[in-house]
Amino acid sequence: MLGAALLRAQAIPAQSRLKAGLLFDLELLAAQPQFTDTATRMRAEFQRMPVTGRVPQVLDPRPLEATRAQDLPAQSGDRLIYPKRPDTITVVGAVIKPCRLRHDALTAAANYRTQCPVLPVASSDDLYVIQPDGSHRKIGFALWNRDPAVSLAPGAVLYVPLAEHLVRDIAPTLNEEAAAFLATQVLDAR
Repeated sequence: MLGAALLRAQAIPAQSRLKAGLLFDLELLAAQPQFTDTATRMRAEFQRMPVTGRVPQVLDPRPLEATRAQDLPAQSGDRLIYPKRPDTITVVGAVIKPCRLRHDALTAAANYRTQCPVLPVASSDDLYVIQPDGSHRKIGFALWNRDPAVSLAPGAVLYVPLAEHLVRDIAPTLNEEAAAFLATQVLDAR
């Protein structure tokens, strides 16, 4: 149920702008020698992702019955998707190549990061966790900013951000935009 998605046509224009901004920022980064390969690969990956129109919405029938205020009326063109439950976690972003790892309920987000080789331009302080319900948040895992362990649901995506101090002057919102766009994607239960 966590991966259920409400796709709404009215959300497509804003998400199209988000994707265009993200692709533009990655194009700017690709012009910098230290980011050329990484930004070019990331841009190609994000370019392939669809604009879905996914909006945050509780779609588990039991909570909707209990709290009718959360049960929004359907709009023309709405689509609901209830995917199969996956058994993996995906690690993307500033990694040598995206990794799909077996989900383990007791494994912390930072531990998944260590199982997928990261690039020299990757942040050594933070990760973005995108849960299958479309929620996302930035977590610290370094000694100085460590957040409490975050449980990942099956199908979660970890976005390894580019180091903030390296991208701050070129594309300061790139990592947040990337996480927000990843949160609009529909769960892939391969």
